[in-house]
Amino acid sequence: MSFSKEIKNEINLTQNDFPRHCRFAFLSALRRVSEFEINKLKRPCCKKRFITGAFLACGSIGDPEKSYHLEFVFSDKKTCDDFSGLLNSFNLNAKSIARKSCHIAYIKEGDKIAEFLKIVSASEGLMKFENIRILKDIRNQTNREVNCETENIRKTVNAAAAHIENINIVKSFLGFEKLPRDLEALARLRLSSPDASLAELGAAAGISKASVNYKLKRLGKIAEKIKGGNDFERIHC
Repeated sequence: MSFSKEIKNEINLTQNDFPRHCRFAFLSALRRVSEFEINKLKRPCCKKRFITGAFLACGSIGDPEKSYHLEFVFSDKKTCDDFSGLLNSFNLNAKSIARKSCHIAYIKEGDKIAEFLKIVSASEGLMKFENIRILKDIRNQTNREVNCETENIRKTVNAAAAHIENINIVKSFLGFEKLPRDLEALARLRLSSPDASLAELGAAAGISKASVNYKLKRLGKIAEKIKGGNDFERIHC
């Protein structure tokens, strides 16, 4: 059974509990929504029951596992606009659009659809909807964290590969013996710890992460000079 059908079944089980004046609004929406003068509704309770009847007559709600989408289909623009205004009297942020020969009032925000389910007194549907939202939020947050961590690892690996390439160029063409001691020590440490982050290198060398970054950039500049064909004797380390 679809989620929309579940909500409608729940509403059908509770409609007989509506007060008499609210039941008139409910039945008017259910049987002749396009003929009723929506703007004449004054009581909040009657407005809610009219919305409830309209949902049974021409509304549907999508599977929240896939997307958040609630819509009402009308044959004329005026009814659609008036009904959108009715929904928005409860701050539901409804919008309207023409689709082929029909006019659609729709809501796409999860929190607003949850408010709608409160309005139509679908308490069981609301509980299911909110549980799905919570699980989706957890999955999305987990995915964001995994993606962020993966991107950080990728950056660390790429940076380490560039460092090692530069250091090997310096070692092959210039030799570590011509490097200042601090650069030589860091170059050797980087080669022996290819997977280490800058922070880990700094901890091992007893210097700050910023200092590690600065010294590796110095080694990178030396490598660039070598690749550019500069005279080794004129390269300043």
